[in-house]
Amino acid sequence: MPLFLKMAGNSRSFPGVQDRYILPKTLCPAAKLPPDLQLESLRGNLNTRMKKLAAERLDGIILAAAGIIRMGWEDMIAEIIPFNICLPAVGQGAISVECREDDRDILEMLKTIEHSETRVATDAERSLLRHLEGGCQVPIGAYGQVKNKRLTLSALVSTLDGSQVLRTQGEAEIDGAKALGIEVAEKLLTMGGKEILQKVRSGE
Repeated sequence: MPLFLKMAGNSRSFPGVQDRYILPKTLCPAAKLPPDLQLESLRGNLNTRMKKLAAERLDGIILAAAGIIRMGWEDMIAEIIPFNICLPAVGQGAISVECREDDRDILEMLKTIEHSETRVATDAERSLLRHLEGGCQVPIGAYGQVKNKRLTLSALVSTLDGSQVLRTQGEAEIDGAKALGIEVAEKLLTMGGKEILQKVRSGE
């Protein structure tokens, strides 16, 4: 879930005017933001971005809530941005543990801490990203969620400048996560996502 971090002393709400914000390039086009906001791209890890927030005298920065909360910086959160405004990157907020595939003892141990709903949701999101051949610099957003024993997947593809945003969703049984990801990806491609992604990859 994305959130807005404010500078110390800045009491203005996220949808304010004439403010200068920074957010990752892949999230910029995904967000339905007020047109009077000045957005800038930002690179680096969490600590680097936080330093630039102060050093470049920005009014705010948009980041994933999961990392900020884990760092104990909740007091800096000005607003949680709802998913109807901005979809997160694929797998955002999920924590994974990697081990050898033939180590049965460790695999059995890990099963005790696995969160099945998160597994299903991220499987759908990653399936979509794989089918779209996306990467960290491609503007693709996705959010999988399990409700009432059904899996829903919302996703989007966008141009880098946000002038065109394609958004769709799908629903399936919990055991159909990977197939759902492909289904939603195909919807985006037929809506014009194929052309958008080709332009992004070619640098147009």
